[in-house]
Amino acid sequence: MLKKTKGPSNDSPSVIAYGSYNKNKINIVFADIDGTLSAKNDEISDNNIKAVRKLNECNVPLILTTARCYDDTLPIIKSLGQN
Repeated sequence: MLKKTKGPSNDSPSVIAYGSYNKNKINIVFADIDGTLSAKNDEISDNNIKAVRKLNECNVPLILTTARCYDDTLPIIKSLGQN
């Protein structure tokens, strides 16, 4: 499933996640960080935070993708409550 949402600049749609389906159940979600999950200033929208919390509630793994090094990614992972 591709879910289109407004991009960080709120003027163009961007793909936030790709999910794997199994009989109407999402098994895993992959989301890019830069320019999709977060804006250029690393701020994550309230809607994206709510979506991540919902994934956690439903025990759906979230895999964050990025070209950043681990140390630069860790603050975003922690802000989302991921490990």
